[in-house]
Amino acid sequence: MTSPVLLGHDISVQTQTTIFNSSLVISLVLLTAVLLPALISKHMYRMRIWYALICSAMVYCVSFLLLVGYQIGPEEPPLGLCVAQTAMVYAAPV
Repeated sequence: MTSPVLLGHDISVQTQTTIFNSSLVISLVLLTAVLLPALISKHMYRMRIWYALICSAMVYCVSFLLLVGYQIGPEEPPLGLCVAQTAMVYAAPV
């Protein structure tokens, strides 16, 4: 299997994993930054479905971040962590 090519350069699996994890962390921070003002403000009204969508996207990000550190390398993640991630990924409607 070959590595994807970006602008003429091969991207290693470790670099791909780092980019993916970084995008998840950035997404989680931005979703939190969007959610907090709506929760704190007394004058900002949002529908319940909006809160559900933001929270489900946050759960989706957290579910993939559970295995950070076990994605590359010989060490296998604990079975309970894998089961928790599987349940969270397949429960998220995103």
